[in-house]
Amino acid sequence: MYHAHFRGTHYEAGFRWGSLLLKHKNIILENIPFEITQERIDYALSCLPIYEKYYHEIVEEIQGLADGQQCDVRILQAVLFSMYSMPPSCNCSCFAFTTEQEILLGRNSDFLTEIERLNQNVVYKLTDGVYSFTGNTTAFIEIEDGVNEHGLAVGLTSVYPNQCKPGFNAGMIVRYLLEKCRNVSEAVSCLY
Repeated sequence: MYHAHFRGTHYEAGFRWGSLLLKHKNIILENIPFEITQERIDYALSCLPIYEKYYHEIVEEIQGLADGQQCDVRILQAVLFSMYSMPPSCNCSCFAFTTEQEILLGRNSDFLTEIERLNQNVVYKLTDGVYSFTGNTTAFIEIEDGVNEHGLAVGLTSVYPNQCKPGFNAGMIVRYLLEKCRNVSEAVSCLY
């Protein structure tokens, strides 16, 4: 598993990461294990106004990543906004439990096993008004599980929706909650 640290603004973090990968000839869009269809592109375009309204920072990070990779931001948005919303696979599980002595957050990470070699543990300490967190991801930018600086732990269990409607997908919700919420009560209120 790779370990990556992100600092600066969302845009700067995305740009640095994209540039570093490009410098080492690692082209993100060449490692996507599913087809980027027009349906995914259209879905991402329908989600974009929602992300711009409620989570503009993530739109900026994706733009930074696209600029660093020198690729079309719409294609990255299609990958990221449609992941967890449109199959090809549905496998991840997450669980948590607590005792008086410990808290455990665990998961299996078998979502898109074709890219498991790219799994990352990330530490985000951004400067544009969000909470710092550490998390795990197979999907860069999206987070599958993590804990923020206030001790809020969030993780996803992958269950595809019956209907594909514009909005946040599971990986973006996890990241949003880690960056914006201090505790479970805030997270639940935020989701509503």
